[in-house]
Amino acid sequence: MKSRLTGERWVVSDEKRALDIVMASSLLPIATTIGVAALGLSRVIDGEGALFRQERLGQNRKTLIVNKVRTMKDASANADGSIRKEVTRLGRVLRPLAIDEIPQLANVLEGSMSMVGPRVITENAMAEVQQATDRNLYDEWLEAYYASRPGGFSSNFIEHRLHGNSHAEQSLIQRAQLDIEDFKNASLQYDLGIMKKAVGVGLALLLNRGEQIYSPDWEKIHKEQK
Repeated sequence: MKSRLTGERWVVSDEKRALDIVMASSLLPIATTIGVAALGLSRVIDGEGALFRQERLGQNRKTLIVNKVRTMKDASANADGSIRKEVTRLGRVLRPLAIDEIPQLANVLEGSMSMVGPRVITENAMAEVQQATDRNLYDEWLEAYYASRPGGFSSNFIEHRLHGNSHAEQSLIQRAQLDIEDFKNASLQYDLGIMKKAVGVGLALLLNRGEQIYSPDWEKIHKEQK
């Protein structure tokens, strides 16, 4: 498969959609087996409902239902009365390789998500991005987000897996910046590069060596992938 399309032309292209179908279909047999096993283990080990379902925002402001293997649980109350979440025991194994997100392959096949695109977001999280960013950055990010199918992998996915939700406001600003960069630089080669790096980071984190073999030097990464 070859394509010279870049940026928004690639993001909305039939070629990118074809890549999504090929990749998701190829992964489906083994992913289904792993996903079913993960759901069963989640139920046995963590003792809660194994499947997490949530409505989120997608391309062109359409809503979609996202399914994931449950990897978070209520921990304790914050000072403001909200409930703090923490990763479950099984989640610490599933999340680095995005095994918890295997059910989203169904979203990719139906066309509401892509293999590579901005992390799918809730309305509340979108409001948090708006509060954390200035007007120009938010408007640019919003345009890029709604032009794209939300994806399983992105630069922000990699950053999130490496550093979690530390420094929340700064991470929201970085989320917007990285999604915009991914949108501007989008191409066949770029998508394949993001997927390769995401898998590499996941393997590294499982081996507790993520920081040693992968540094989120985004300017360098984007130059390499152009």
